[in-house]
Amino acid sequence: MSVEKGTWPRTLTTVDKSRQTGSVSRYTMSFALPESMREYIDARVRDGSYGNTSEYLRELIRRDQEQQATARLRGLIADGLASGDGRPVTVDLIAELRTRSFDE
Repeated sequence: MSVEKGTWPRTLTTVDKSRQTGSVSRYTMSFALPESMREYIDARVRDGSYGNTSEYLRELIRRDQEQQATARLRGLIADGLASGDGRPVTVDLIAELRTRSFDE
């Protein structure tokens, strides 16, 4: 498919696990992969691990998002541990924290 410079193709092609090709919306992302990676993804689809290439890529993105969230949480925990000794939890402290959280 040839595309004029500065324009988007109207459709892109995907491959599903039954090796069927199909068109998808033009509101998709397109990028180049080395042939070895494309063959790997196609093999994962063919063996039934994923329904199509988009499912495979969405799963990778979800895993990356989870890893980023985990890293952020670990960072927050490390910051909390490094912040010094804790304070006993009292009714007054809970009230203070509630007030601060609603003010933010």
